[in-house]
Amino acid sequence: MQLRILPPPTAANVRSLLLRQRRRIVVGARRRTEVSSKARLSYARTHSHVAAERSGDPPPLPSASRPDTYTTATMKLKVKSHVQQERNMRGHKDKFPTAPPPLGKREGPYTPKVPTEDEAVNPFAKQLASGDKEIRDATFAALAKWLGVKSEVPLLDMKKIWKGLFYAMWHADGWDVQEELAEQIGGVVHGLKHKVMLTYLGVFYLTARREWVGIDRHRMDKYLLLVRRVTSHALRYCADRSWKLDVVQDIALVFEKAALVGNTKGVVDVGLRLHVAELFFGELRKVAAGKDWVEVGCDPDDANEPNGGAPRTVFRKKNSNGKENARKDEGGVHTKNKQKKHKPTLVPTEATELFLNAFATVLVRVAFPKSRLPVLSLSW
Repeated sequence: MQLRILPPPTAANVRSLLLRQRRRIVVGARRRTEVSSKARLSYARTHSHVAAERSGDPPPLPSASRPDTYTTATMKLKVKSHVQQERNMRGHKDKFPTAPPPLGKREGPYTPKVPTEDEAVNPFAKQLASGDKEIRDATFAALAKWLGVKSEVPLLDMKKIWKGLFYAMWHADGWDVQEELAEQIGGVVHGLKHKVMLTYLGVFYLTARREWVGIDRHRMDKYLLLVRRVTSHALRYCADRSWKLDVVQDIALVFEKAALVGNTKGVVDVGLRLHVAELFFGELRKVAAGKDWVEVGCDPDDANEPNGGAPRTVFRKKNSNGKENARKDEGGVHTKNKQKKHKPTLVPTEATELFLNAFATVLVRVAFPKSRLPVLSLSW
């Protein structure tokens, strides 16, 4: 391929180039001047038409010395601007003839949507993640009833439900509201059948592990509380069934497979696993001693107990005698804020061994990830 070397530019070539550039600038300026003059003329004619219509006189005719050179598009634009000008002068009543709908107001209590047999979409997740606390409370009450009558819930539906519960906790503002919601979420396990309870508990730990890395430091405390209360209620579930070995073995397997398992690709959950390992035996000791109950709500008359921004519905109200009054829950039933205390129960050695084996299995897998060592059995 041969390279062609151009001769250096002469004075004539440079002059012609400058003339062409100057001609383009002059033509562009003329076009802009014509457009602006047409716009000013259209604006003046529009105002003259509006003034003539208001006074009742006929609109002025175009001048003979200045012929009307508007195209069809310009006339349509002029008519549209004329109509819009009249509408603006009359005011906003013609723009919005009816009153705006009331926003944020609902006639009566909210009725949550419940999944039906014909409907494949689970509506709980969207309602649980709503920014309206009334919608979240009503949906959670309906969810507890719906789960209580089910003998089996698909894994995908349970994941959607726990996604909504996770963001329901995200929207909970105020320490007392968060404490109450964590207690309600954990207490659902006592009204479920065994298979549904295992799915509910396992998917909770899987959801918490997946979302743990996205929790900021301002919301970490309430999720630590949620993990503590759900774990405590899982242990109370075993205590209410007299620490039967088959129940304890299922719960221990859920802890091992869902909460404590490590080395999951793409999941950063070290903080959650350390938190479960730290609180587990402390909560087990409380359940065995019958001291795992919590008191939800705060006392507005106590100067040493801040309300944390909770609404008045969470406060423990007192009557004139100084005793706490009962308050209504979502279903309209009067309940007490304080739970009944449980009786102390002795944890059998076999149940403790099953829980310790779950932790030992995880420790062996972490210490020797590539080796196939037998599971350690911690017997007394």
